[in-house]
Amino acid sequence: MVTLYKGQLLNKTHLNVFIFNSSGNPVNPLFLSYTIYTRTKSMVPEYTRTYRVDEEPISETIDSTPIPFGIGQYYAPWIMPADIKLGYYRIKWVVQLNITSQKVEQIENFEILTRVDPILAATINNSSAENNVINLPHEHFKGCDAG
Repeated sequence: MVTLYKGQLLNKTHLNVFIFNSSGNPVNPLFLSYTIYTRTKSMVPEYTRTYRVDEEPISETIDSTPIPFGIGQYYAPWIMPADIKLGYYRIKWVVQLNITSQKVEQIENFEILTRVDPILAATINNSSAENNVINLPHEHFKGCDAG
């Protein structure tokens, strides 16, 4: 599963799709679009402890046009809203290779997490009384006398 971070700028290495013909050669399709959905789990019914995944499209991405970056290579130029909720998402690509082929869906799940500040993580990981030094690259400066 792909992991993205809140506030991350997306490019061709993130939400992408590669399209090939039956011979395995990359091709540009007749039609290609994507929609991004939020995913939520809900218990149904509660006493069975089974879950159903519900999804709701993010309105500004419904049937959006991807950006090509090579023959048969496309990515979703989605700009994450600043108030995006952390959690699970799904992108649905709809592809039609040519006029005689049917539209086909390809689904990829991904997760949006908050980026961890490395200094904060080091502080949390080294919080014991014996080890209160943060291990950063400039560790050789610790204990230097300024005067």
